[in-house]
Amino acid sequence: MMRLLILFEEEMKQNKDVYFSDIESITLNNLFPRWKENYAKQHYSARSFHDNCTHLEKRILPIFGQMKLKDIKKVDVVFFV
Repeated sequence: MMRLLILFEEEMKQNKDVYFSDIESITLNNLFPRWKENYAKQHYSARSFHDNCTHLEKRILPIFGQMKLKDIKKVDVVFFV
């Protein structure tokens, strides 16, 4: 899992125009469909894609979805986990 996170981070850095054209205002809800279409479909098996999307939609987006990415801090994630 950590390897996939590192690869995704690199992908985002290399393709900022796809993921972060609106960096100051983008929320996790805004990023999710981009991630799903531009990254996850190409990098996950069908089962992993489904499981990860379901987990994000049911557990993570209800909590962090409306937050701007720049406002989500490590401490928020630590307390969530």
